Amino acid sequence: MNVVRREIPLLARHAGAWTGTYSYWDAQGTLVDRHRVDITVELPEHGLYPYRQLNRYTWPDGRVSETPFNGACHDKRLWFDHEKLKGSCWPVDDRLLMLVFEYRHLSGSYVYETIQISYDGQTRSRSAQVFVDDRLHRLTLIQETRVH
Repeated sequence: MNVVRREIPLLARHAGAWTGTYSYWDAQGTLVDRHRVDITVELPEHGLYPYRQLNRYTWPDGRVSETPFNGACHDKRLWFDHEKLKGSCWPVDDRLLMLVFEYRHLSGSYVYETIQISYDGQTRSRSAQVFVDDRLHRLTLIQETRVH
């Protein structure tokens, strides 16, 4: 059995394909960006990483960007160390995951993100507070629906 399924069953409920919208606000509350996201979460039975995620961002002007994330699981926590960010994720209760990470390109940054999945597993909502040098830098809200 995949270690994520065994150690973090709540995170395993997020496996599959999701689509939604990312919205970003600056510290003054001004909307600064909004775009579509398509996310695929895989929990392979074999291989180096028991957690794989691919984020595909699409902006209204046609720009597209993809970011893969891989994670290792131990101590009932998902750990990720990627060229863009580094941190970990763990369950808070039966619907909420907590992520704490830092952006490598943004010196002095740290992020607190929550991911709430509905009981039926068909929708999820995420919110992230991005801090730089202990000051609020940005808020991010994400609404997603399961595709399959």
